[in-house]
Parts: sequence; C-alpha cells; structure tokens
Amino acid sequence: MNHIHSHAESAAAPFLPTFQKDRSIIKTTLVVLGLWALTTIVTSPSLSGQSAQPIARPKTPVPHFRVAHEDFRNPISLVIAPNATDEQVVSLLWKIRDAVRSHSFSELGLQPANGKNRYNTSGMIEVFRGTRCVAETYTEGVWPCGDTEHYDGFYQWGLGGLPLDAEARFARDTGGYRRRDGTMVIILTDHDGYTPH
Repeated sequence: MNHIHSHAESAAAPFLPTFQKDRSIIKTTLVVLGLWALTTIVTSPSLSGQSAQPIARPKTPVPHFRVAHEDFRNPISLVIAPNATDEQVVSLLWKIRDAVRSHSFSELGLQPANGKNRYNTSGMIEVFRGTRCVAETYTEGVWPCGDTEHYDGFYQWGLGGLPLDAEARFARDTGGYRRRDGTMVIILTDHDGYTPH
C-alpha cells in the first residue's frame, strides 16, 4: 500500500522514537482487526433473523440430499426435495454440523478439506428445497428467484476473527432454517452446548 505523507509529517517523523511508531502501527492493526471481526459477526445470518432458539436433535430422519454447487468462493448449495418439512431441514442441519465439526466433509458429498477450499478454517452451506433458486448462491446480477435470499437452511462455521486460536475460531458457528412463512429461525450457535451425535 502506498502512503502519502505531507511535508509536515515527513519533517516530524524523524523525531518520533522508533518504539512509538511501532506501537502506533500495532494499535492501528488491532483496531482494524477488531472492526473486521465486529463486521463479520454483525453481517452473519445469525443476526438477520430471530434470536437463537437452541433445540434438541430432532428424531426425524435426515432427508436425501445432494450437492448442487461447490466452488470454494461462494456458499455450498445442498438440495433436498421441494416438499421437505421444516423438521427434515433441521435434521439435515444437525448432520451438516456433525460432519463439519468432525472434519468429515465427504459425508456431505464434498471434497476433503485442502488448502484451496479451506474447509478446515471456515465455510457456509445453504440448503434449498428444490433447485429453482440454487443459482443465487453463485450468480451475480439478477437472481433467479428475486432480490432476496431463498435458502431454506444454512450452517456457517469459522466465524469471526477473534479468538485467534484456529480451533476456537473453527468452532464458532451458527445455523438456522427458514419457515414456510419466510421467518428465519436460528437454532444452532457455538454457545448451545453442542455434543457430537
């Protein structure tokens, strides 16, 4: 990055002790990281719907699903039957969470984690009832079903920049489903006492 300094700044700079310059750079970096983390959390889908409502694992069997799109730059799209129930969507979200937390991405029909897809760091999976709106996950411009999002469920992991510990960052997650009336219900958060199935 090119920095443009005024003549006054250039003249004053030599008189600043080196450690003060370094502290200023560190402080600026920490502020930028903090703002980035806050922006990531605020813009995550978990805050765009209702408050989290942690629920027990449903007894409904996981519906048949398939990968509709996977390109490492956009959310992964999974498709289930158009008439799938809310309970089936929730069952699938729990399966997704178990697979991600155990790094068993192949159980979801995905490629193993690698340096390109970075699944061991973070990612997002969206579930669609039917294929009609799937292209919105990777289409720029006009979406196939209109300007709003139409996924019926989502799971996102590796949220936020802090704490910097990779394992703790990976475990920060959220997930929810969209009711037939369009209301988003958040059912999974990293504070809900998750235990593996």
